[in-house]
Amino acid sequence: MSATLVADEPDVKKIEPNTQHWRQGLGEIFSEKGILITCIVEASILFGFGIFETFLPIRGLSLGLSPWDIGICISSQILTIAISKPVLGRFSDRHGRPPQIILGTFLASLCLLMLAFSNSFLAILSSSILLGLAISIVTSASAAHIADLSKKGSHGSAMGMLGSIMDIGHTAGPLCGGIIAVTFGLTLSFISGSVVLVVSGLYFMWHSQSPTKKI
Repeated sequence: MSATLVADEPDVKKIEPNTQHWRQGLGEIFSEKGILITCIVEASILFGFGIFETFLPIRGLSLGLSPWDIGICISSQILTIAISKPVLGRFSDRHGRPPQIILGTFLASLCLLMLAFSNSFLAILSSSILLGLAISIVTSASAAHIADLSKKGSHGSAMGMLGSIMDIGHTAGPLCGGIIAVTFGLTLSFISGSVVLVVSGLYFMWHSQSPTKKI
């Protein structure tokens, strides 16, 4: 005699994604102009960095540098970022984010301008190290600044938007820089990155000093 055992199926509650909270947080972020402008500054930094990492090897080879020399220039920038970023992050905690972001943006602009007219290994190496320092100055303060501006419960959305806009800037750098390099030459490609940084830095500075639009 066989018996059929029917197991009771546990009640499985269907979990619906809570999109209302996510949409509300995203709406708060887009309504906060300070967050958007800070993200744009980050995108401009990555725009300049994209031009640097893509066209510096071509620039170096055109000047007669060896692949070893070019590798040193690129590695020196990355090493500078790794060493300086923690220190500069603590500095922004003590002295404020906006002044540090403005300083780093203008310094990065100057570095790209230097790269546009560099004609020796030492000049390119110096520009690369300074650009790495400028990137650290901005990025160590901008992410914390966005976290400061975002409301409770919206930090993840703010950081996600920052990452997306940074990726857009990083992608646009080599693309736009390549079009300019093909049309007008490598020098103007670096200059274009410098101009983008100056414009974003000036806009951030104006917004941060506006009495009606505080960051």
